[in-house]
Amino acid sequence: MGQQLTRSATLRWTTDPPGGVGRVSVASGAFAALAVSLAEGDPHPRESTPGELLASALAGYLGMHLALRMQRHGTPLRELVVEVQLSITPWPSYTTRTITFAVRGRPGDGKTLTGEEFAAATREALDTATENMGLRPGLIQLGECELA
Repeated sequence: MGQQLTRSATLRWTTDPPGGVGRVSVASGAFAALAVSLAEGDPHPRESTPGELLASALAGYLGMHLALRMQRHGTPLRELVVEVQLSITPWPSYTTRTITFAVRGRPGDGKTLTGEEFAAATREALDTATENMGLRPGLIQLGECELA
């Protein structure tokens, strides 16, 4: 087995949590600290929410699994778009009900791939990602899966 990777983030909520605004940052410094709030409705402009951050992380995680899977099988993608929508119950539980993925891909130059092959690869990557994260059965849904 190879080297273990470690990734980390920090949330600093210095003014009246869970009210007010916290800031989340990542150890790599890849982006400036993001403002985070527990907005009841739509997020405030220029502030994210824990649900949005989770959705973005899930998009990146599935994208990584799918891109690597396609590359290993000799059909690398030229373009990959992963959109994630979380359905979350409101306060006080904030329970994630469903996570729906929409995926669009474009094969690399000179590569042939059918829509069915792309959909199967996407489902396999989604199954792997779901298992690796320990997500409960029935939480994940695959919506649109399209090959351009």
